[in-house]
Amino acid sequence: MKRETCPHCSGSPTLHFAEWLNGFIETVTRPVFFSVDMTWRYLVPLFQKIWTPLAWRLVPVLVALRLGTVTHAPDERDSLRTRCMWEEAIRRGITMRQFRLFNKVKELFLAEYRGTKIAFEGLPRKGRPSHALLWMDDKRIMKKKFLVQGFPVAAGGARATIAGARKLFRTLHKPVIVKPSLGSGSRHTFIHLEDEESFVHAFRIARKLSPWVIIEEELFGSVFRATVIDRKTVGVIRRDSAQVIGDGTHTIRELVVEENKNPLRQGPIFSKLATGDGAEDELQRQGLTWESIPAHGVIIPLHQKINWCYGGTTEDATDTTHPENIALFNRIGTYFDDPIVGIDFIIRDIGTSWKEQPRSGVIECNSLPFLDNHHYPFKGKIQNAAGAVWDTIFPR
Repeated sequence: MKRETCPHCSGSPTLHFAEWLNGFIETVTRPVFFSVDMTWRYLVPLFQKIWTPLAWRLVPVLVALRLGTVTHAPDERDSLRTRCMWEEAIRRGITMRQFRLFNKVKELFLAEYRGTKIAFEGLPRKGRPSHALLWMDDKRIMKKKFLVQGFPVAAGGARATIAGARKLFRTLHKPVIVKPSLGSGSRHTFIHLEDEESFVHAFRIARKLSPWVIIEEELFGSVFRATVIDRKTVGVIRRDSAQVIGDGTHTIRELVVEENKNPLRQGPIFSKLATGDGAEDELQRQGLTWESIPAHGVIIPLHQKINWCYGGTTEDATDTTHPENIALFNRIGTYFDDPIVGIDFIIRDIGTSWKEQPRSGVIECNSLPFLDNHHYPFKGKIQNAAGAVWDTIFPR
């Protein structure tokens, strides 16, 4: 599969072999890192103390040698996460700049506030790095550890072979979901799998990105992203797939045309509802066509993935999240012992406790969550997640 034409990469193409090789290396080397926990906890903080002054001295030298450039404001090449962090830094009087080695965007940053300097990659973290950073993004290890802790996760596991995958599939309640153990952005992820033939096809595609593939019972409800900063939930947002809501009068095609007139769908953040093969397949799965007329209030999904590039949207749900769900997110953040944690959680009703809703739970966690979800919602309030991160670094 060519990088630019892969239909399973959810609008964020990646080099398949490079992703697979990275996953293989992590799988092989992780036991070594786990066995040298003392090295991780004590030598890494020492490296951090050296890293900041080294970076501040090295960057000007590399720029003088024309091996890199420095930007002083976000531009169109930066991610939305970088943009919201940078905009919040400017509001607070924090000087922030980005170093691009060979003019490539690598999210390497220098920041200074009232004489205090830091250097970081992606997002700034305070204090000693958490040991959980070694496995937080690995869905296979996360699931095992969460089961021990009693955190809700879907039934299932990880397999590396077709034979093992088939055996696990037959034991699970359907429908089933398949996804790479490592990776993000819903790449090579398949849902609503009922029969073994479709399952095997999905497994083989998922394994193109990771040696291990997650196979688990599909949870019921919407996908929510909870962002926990310094062990406190600062925002919860619902992520919806591309969809239309029936009115009992118009066809699905007419509803799509009307919704695509929404000014928010004209970019640069949210896209128009996609009507390609993914939408055709999803309608066929529901026994519908473009000329079907859904009843009033009936939601018609138009894609299996929730990515913005297919017409997905977001809505803030922070104020309506049940206190027990907030408490669960806070406990997970505390368990990771890391100042920045993104939690993807599926549940039917976020306003009701997870304890009362079967087949709800955590599907993955992220060490570099997209804070921009909370800064640029399609609907609802803006939650200042970037500000919460900066509060941990440069308390006001």
